[in-house]
Amino acid sequence: MPQISATPVLTVEAGKPFDLRCETQATQVVPDAKVSAGAFRVRVTAPAVSGEAGSWMPIDRDTRHEGSLSARHAEGCKAGCPAYVTAGEGASIKSVELWAPRRTTMEKVEVTEPLTVAVIDATTWKLKASTFLDRGIASLEQGTCSKAP
Repeated sequence: MPQISATPVLTVEAGKPFDLRCETQATQVVPDAKVSAGAFRVRVTAPAVSGEAGSWMPIDRDTRHEGSLSARHAEGCKAGCPAYVTAGEGASIKSVELWAPRRTTMEKVEVTEPLTVAVIDATTWKLKASTFLDRGIASLEQGTCSKAP
């Protein structure tokens, strides 16, 4: 028998901010190998026009969760980094993408420039994030998010 989720599908309003609280575990390999886990909160402003960038910024985090994307980008994204909403069928959304410091491809990243992309599935609320440095994996993070009140 299939499992039925009681979690509502993530919805967003164009141009409106909303907070997400995420419980994740991060495995950092650069500069030092370590694992951290805990919660963090980010504020996301959905783009006003489909296909354009909205923004996201870290709000707070568990101090013990040093490897979280919220900790990693606390300074660089405090004024906002790009967020994108991927359209699903009809009026639904498929996912929310959080990028830091900008949305780009690995080929266009400077060798010493970090690049993070986090994707939150709008149906399952699962977050998967990858951070690259020197064009290699620096950190992987995964967990579950919920809309914060």
